[in-house]
Amino acid sequence: MNLFTYQLKHAFLSLKKKPGFVFSVVSTMGITLGALLSVLTLAYVMLIKPLPYPDQDRLYRVDSQQFDAAGALNVTAFSYPSLVHLYRHQQDKNQQVFDQVALSIYDDEVLTSLATQPTLSTAYVTPEWFKLTAASMAIGRPFSESEHINSNIPVAVLSYQTWVNDFAEATDILDEKVTFRGISFQVIGVLSSAFIEPKISTIGRETNVWLPFNFNAGGETYRARWWDRANNLTFIGKLAKDENVAQAQAKVTQLVNETWQENIDQNGYNKGWHIEVKLLSFQSVILGDSGRSAYLLLLGVIGLLAIAFINIANLQLSRTVEKKNQLALRAAVGAKRKDLFSVLFAESFLLMFGVLLLALLIAQVGFGVLQTNLQQVLPRVNELSLGLFTLTSAVITSLLLAILFALLSYRAIDLRRLNNSIQTSGKGTGLQVSKGMRTFLVISQVTVATVLIFININLLKISLQTIYDPSVMNVEQLSSVVLTQSDAVELTRAESSAITAEIQQKISELPQVSVASRNSSPLTDGEGTWSLTEVTSNQTVLPLGKSVDSHYFSLMGQNLLMGDNFIESHFTDRAPVLIINEQLAKQLVTEEQGNLSAALGKQLSFGGPSAYTIIGIVNDHKLPGKTSIPTRVYMPNLSRSNLLIKLKDNQTLTREQLVFAIKSTSKSISLFEFSTLAQQKAQRLFSQYTAAITTATLTVITFVLSAIGLYGILSYSTQMRRFEIGTRMAIGAKRSDLIKLIIKDNASAILLGVLLSVGVLSLLTIGFSEQVSHYITLELLPVFIVTLAMISMLSLFACYFPLRQYINKPVIHALKGSE
Repeated sequence: MNLFTYQLKHAFLSLKKKPGFVFSVVSTMGITLGALLSVLTLAYVMLIKPLPYPDQDRLYRVDSQQFDAAGALNVTAFSYPSLVHLYRHQQDKNQQVFDQVALSIYDDEVLTSLATQPTLSTAYVTPEWFKLTAASMAIGRPFSESEHINSNIPVAVLSYQTWVNDFAEATDILDEKVTFRGISFQVIGVLSSAFIEPKISTIGRETNVWLPFNFNAGGETYRARWWDRANNLTFIGKLAKDENVAQAQAKVTQLVNETWQENIDQNGYNKGWHIEVKLLSFQSVILGDSGRSAYLLLLGVIGLLAIAFINIANLQLSRTVEKKNQLALRAAVGAKRKDLFSVLFAESFLLMFGVLLLALLIAQVGFGVLQTNLQQVLPRVNELSLGLFTLTSAVITSLLLAILFALLSYRAIDLRRLNNSIQTSGKGTGLQVSKGMRTFLVISQVTVATVLIFININLLKISLQTIYDPSVMNVEQLSSVVLTQSDAVELTRAESSAITAEIQQKISELPQVSVASRNSSPLTDGEGTWSLTEVTSNQTVLPLGKSVDSHYFSLMGQNLLMGDNFIESHFTDRAPVLIINEQLAKQLVTEEQGNLSAALGKQLSFGGPSAYTIIGIVNDHKLPGKTSIPTRVYMPNLSRSNLLIKLKDNQTLTREQLVFAIKSTSKSISLFEFSTLAQQKAQRLFSQYTAAITTATLTVITFVLSAIGLYGILSYSTQMRRFEIGTRMAIGAKRSDLIKLIIKDNASAILLGVLLSVGVLSLLTIGFSEQVSHYITLELLPVFIVTLAMISMLSLFACYFPLRQYINKPVIHALKGSE
């Protein structure tokens, strides 16, 4: 041990003289290993780590699948009475399939008891929910048995983050009440910060407030409709120990289907339908289809680690060549092969220790990036941390890399030739890699780098073109407002419309507002396809339909090309008129009619006796993230729950200002959602932003790794020619002559690598022709030129940098053969 400690000290002093080498190894392997640890931990959490709930292998979500008369799956969802009936049936101990069951309904509602009136995610649950999920409390208690499904005790449990963010960690929180839909709920507890909510509804959804099941928003009529169904109704249970999944599914299917059949109209819409129940384990529900993503991420990072390893291996080999005299002296005084391995391992161990520290830092940063950007995409991301698994993986991987790098250098040593190098005053070396192998390494590095850089730059270009597409609608200064009813009194359509009109007027009077219209945002509302028939020709068209007011087109920057806009009477009289876009006009106009104006006056029908007349044509507009422009049709209608606001230049509008304007108009309406269309646009372009950042990062990493790899190979080659270089300098060769010599000697390998990359890209294009055919355009030529420029810079750096240590020093340095 004392000897190894000495070797570590000697290795440390030796590495201090080579800061560039240390930086290259530690930064390259540290960043790559850090990425591997991030993804490896993610894969472990998603695929292997047990769920943090007692008897997690017995926890199931029960799904109700409705099949139509033809036997095709129509929907997976419970009806409210069917859900409650199953729950009550399982409370009978003589008929239990589950030891314990719970119900939940997920919703989003406005907390009207706070001045800011935030929209929070709510969950209406039965008391057993907290027991099944082993919910621990920071303050207070969860629901008790007295707050059962038939009780009407208005109590609430807050999440830890809600307590921190919305109530400033108030110590008297148990004295507070929270109000939703006009009902005040007494806060009885705050969940622990360590509690992890099972994401059995939607990936990434975090519940803010838990409320008793019986207080859910469903009215009495809804609660009695057996034929209705809703996908936010959830049944969970702990399977009895003496039951298997197949038996349980059969028993529950019989119960649910028979009861449902008894309560629906057998001759109505659901004639011939039936229900089958499926039990899904918590693990499968939470993981969903994300397992493949985890494996692909892991495979990609392992590939990156392999590239980094090969590149650093080249540097290590060059480093070993530099140390040949030191190793030769040790061999001359009797050092055995295992002693030389110990010396090499000491240096690798120190390097990998630095790699380990940097990798752990990178992994921690990676966890933060994943949790910030992928929480809505990948399950259990919020459980990522530097735990025992990550630390163990980091130590084992670093140790293995240290051993592998030491072995690589060790296997290149020839003891006999090392001894000979001492006897011949350093002429020759005990470390040799054939010229053919070095040429192959250069060719392979250039080929891989060219292919990867070209692909990544092209993907980056495509992402940026989509993000900054000039044909996409302008959303600057536009904001979307969604209103909701905040009390339990049901409003008629006329009352709701009148209140919305008053709120619209109130907001229009705000000094920072230019226009307030009664429209929904085109970026968030689900676009529906309308099946319309042109009355004269009987032609069927399937445009995307949207209801708008008279301000919509000016707000969206859509010009009226011909015809008329909607006017006030169209809304008050509910006039059967439509406005269409250019694409639909082109579809409706025949070749004989020619001009788009021929579409004006045409009538479209939904299939009934009424027909709608086309009164105007507006220019097309493209939504963010879309590559094509669909046919569109617009109908006059004033929204009762949505407002689209355009602000004056350089003005802002806060949620608090909106809440005050709404509440000063009506106490029964609350602000459900407020966001700018710029924010909505960014959300729609999330995948493009992610792709742009990822490809840009991969381009930089590939460039750096390739530079390090080529530098390692050519550094080794240059060292092998040290005496030749010294001799040429001694007889009068200039610096420029030597630089040209090295570039010329490697130019053929570099050029061959580029040509091979063209072949590889051609094969990829042929193999994936269907996927990439529409990307094969002349626009690829500038991308390839940029790629060639980057490869040229990389190659010049790799040729020149190892040479400078000789040409920038006296000739004797190259000739003496010492460190």
